[in-house]
Amino acid sequence: MNDAAAEAAYKRRVRLVNGGLDSILPRPTVEPCRLHEAMRHGVFGGGGGKRLRPVILLTVASDLGVAEDRALAAAMALELVHGYSLVHDDLPCMDDAAERRGAAAVHAAYGYAEAVLAGDALLTLAFELLGRAANSGLPRQGDLVVELALAAGSLGMVGGQQADLDASGATAGRLPGPAHPILKLHGLKTAKLYGFAFSAPGYLAGAKAPVIRTLREAGQDFGLAFQIADDIRDAGSDTAPNYAQAAGATPARQAGLDAVARCQAALTATLGEPAEILALVHGASREMGL
Repeated sequence: MNDAAAEAAYKRRVRLVNGGLDSILPRPTVEPCRLHEAMRHGVFGGGGGKRLRPVILLTVASDLGVAEDRALAAAMALELVHGYSLVHDDLPCMDDAAERRGAAAVHAAYGYAEAVLAGDALLTLAFELLGRAANSGLPRQGDLVVELALAAGSLGMVGGQQADLDASGATAGRLPGPAHPILKLHGLKTAKLYGFAFSAPGYLAGAKAPVIRTLREAGQDFGLAFQIADDIRDAGSDTAPNYAQAAGATPARQAGLDAVARCQAALTATLGEPAEILALVHGASREMGL
């Protein structure tokens, strides 16, 4: 797939995800109106972002022969979980960010309590979507619920956020595994949700456990590279644990390149060289500067 075709496919899937999210989020005229406005602001404020995670999920689904309408619920659920995490991440008790994507953060626009509730509601809606998909007869939705919960919970994204709050680095240092503590933190906070983006289509396609595991690991490597690239960009100003600050820009970039290479090798072995997701990973890595 050439660059123009890959970009067109990406944009089409973003429109599909945005249209789906618009249809399932309560309208701002439905009471409690302020909560529903805050939820929509969290999802669509500042343009809504690149929707990279759900687009990855839909792309892998296509490579596995899963129709987009059968994968859309999982893609939207993933984006809702990601959106809730950003709403809470911006709170004064967390990263204390007044803006997100050039727009006011939810707590800045609607209030602290409303932001907490909006994040709670987005997270809950994600699992409602997966439940409804299960009731419609889509395969292995129970497995998807478990997979997303593990990726997002205390052994995944939320656990990584907890380690991120500990400026001493002690919590990250106690996480299991031999990697650098900051990479272990990133492996939870960022990489786990990308693992779901890559692995969820495997469940929908009826793939065997080794294939799903390989896709999950490829996604986690992509997510790790994504966060390392972010650390390199923010090394001069970041006050949070930053791998480029700790290891140096050159070793950090090499670690990101290695993670991308592992991801690409796993995808090639599992899906084959013409896989559309390979073009997406290549383009995203180039955009990240890796």
